[in-house]
Amino acid sequence: MSNRGSTSAFQTEIVKDSTQNCHLIEIYMDDTTYYLTDYFSSITFGSNTYTALGYFLGFDSVEENVSITANQLTMSLSGVSQEFTSLFLTEDYVNRKVIIRSGFLNTSNALIADPIIIFQGRMNNPTITENADSGMATVSVSIANQFIDFENVPGRYTNHENQQLHYPGDRGFEYASEIIKDVVWGSEFDSGNRVSGAGSLTGVLTGSSVIDVKDIGINPIIIINPFGGVFSIDLSNYEDKIIVNVADHGLVDGSTVDIDGAVGITGVDAVDLNQSHTVEIIDPDRYEFEFDTSEVGTNLIDFFGEKSTTINDVVPVTVTVITETTTNKENYVTVIDNSEEAEVGDLIQIKDSGDVGGIPEDKLTEEPFQVKEILSLNGTKLVKIAVTEKVEIKAPPVSTDTNVANTVTYNFADHEYNVGDTFVVAGSAAVGGVAANSINGTKTVASIKNNNAVNVTVTDSVSSTVTHGGGDNVTVDGAAPKTPSICTTSGSTTLSFYQIAHGLAANDEVSIYGSSSVGGVPSTYINKIFTVASVPNANTFTVTSGFAATSTVCGGGAYSFAEIPVKATSVARGGKSITTISSRVTRPDGPFNRPFDL
Repeated sequence: MSNRGSTSAFQTEIVKDSTQNCHLIEIYMDDTTYYLTDYFSSITFGSNTYTALGYFLGFDSVEENVSITANQLTMSLSGVSQEFTSLFLTEDYVNRKVIIRSGFLNTSNALIADPIIIFQGRMNNPTITENADSGMATVSVSIANQFIDFENVPGRYTNHENQQLHYPGDRGFEYASEIIKDVVWGSEFDSGNRVSGAGSLTGVLTGSSVIDVKDIGINPIIIINPFGGVFSIDLSNYEDKIIVNVADHGLVDGSTVDIDGAVGITGVDAVDLNQSHTVEIIDPDRYEFEFDTSEVGTNLIDFFGEKSTTINDVVPVTVTVITETTTNKENYVTVIDNSEEAEVGDLIQIKDSGDVGGIPEDKLTEEPFQVKEILSLNGTKLVKIAVTEKVEIKAPPVSTDTNVANTVTYNFADHEYNVGDTFVVAGSAAVGGVAANSINGTKTVASIKNNNAVNVTVTDSVSSTVTHGGGDNVTVDGAAPKTPSICTTSGSTTLSFYQIAHGLAANDEVSIYGSSSVGGVPSTYINKIFTVASVPNANTFTVTSGFAATSTVCGGGAYSFAEIPVKATSVARGGKSITTISSRVTRPDGPFNRPFDL
């Protein structure tokens, strides 16, 4: 074995005929790290205490070679209590890191120099043997080094059959078996007719431009410009009127338009439609003119006239985004798609839409959204997308407990504070009877509650128990703290989430990802798609995990995120003359396959 950067003191010890050797082991679980030693008494190293619990039996010999191969060893723990056995029964132990160090002790049982790492790997396949008489058990855990990944056999095949097992209905690999030659990503550009229509690559694309880039290895960009059938009839609100849907029309009351090339429908003769008309303005994207609609025979006809229509010798452009007044999870936005490209499960990316129906433009255009439903209206293809927003789950960091007098708890996910450390708090309101001036300012850690919370002693008496207090503007050392926002109750399958102004309602759909295990609930039961069970208040919602917690605690780690619906506040049509969408982008659906930038 090489010296691994060991100190001279370590090297002196290792060559002695007689040495006092020990091993230090670190087991990294989601909620905490366990420090153990095979020595008869506890050892302190790197500010951590490696506990001599009496049951760290040992491990296989460590072998080294120059080959890039996976080395494994077995770590054994004997006489393990039920408390420790539960780690491997309730915790997500697979692939959790284990480090084994070797060191030497002097006659005073103090370490001689720093121990060195002799093995580092990840856990898998524990074997637990219980002794009913003693209530103790023996645990043997296999540990493999990083090269074990080289030997993994893929669990997925890139064919249609396997894709259906994981994502029914997805057609991404439908024709994979028919490929009989290599596919080169980013092939050489074909100088043939790549751009068609009235647009130009030298400026903003206008008119009916279509960019076909399929052959250079990326998805086609579909310019929904123009839409075509721009006319509507709404007898319930606009009797004997023809409505013309033209984005950013720029007309005023009394303007004259010359219509040509439009195709009529029942009750609307083309010859009467294709004339000059004086208009009245409805809004920036619609205007109307008088027309006898007595023979139409319906209250609403939308999007007729066909793509052949011109207005003032120009092909008109329609708005492309329609919102619905929504409740619960029906946060749908309808997008006009005359490309015939999009399918259920694809992603739609909207650009340059403006605000529509109470949804700000940045919420509509920031991410691509999945197609939920395909509709047809008078021969026009519409797609429904569920608009969502990714948010970091946040909560105020201050809590109090009437059972712990004169103490304020500050909740910081995965903190690294020690007793005596200080931090500066600002912006907090009073919490649990403790005045704001007692909560804010320079604070000294009196005790460590857990790896997500520290306690500070105050002079004020605590009068009430508060879980998430202090308000939304609290800062710690000048920055917003990472507060554990996912709470469990021992014996319950309910997860409670604190998220400022979440806007959710019962039965809404929400995706959680990035969270670690909380209160004994494995992360796999937290990072998934949920239906909201209840909404206790504007900042809290609950879901049912399907796994009973073993403790009452708040956690989740420093980087927990939610994908929540963005709901319109009114029925509206929107978009601009430059609005575009990109479609035919597919992804597996699930909390670990988040939308991505096109």
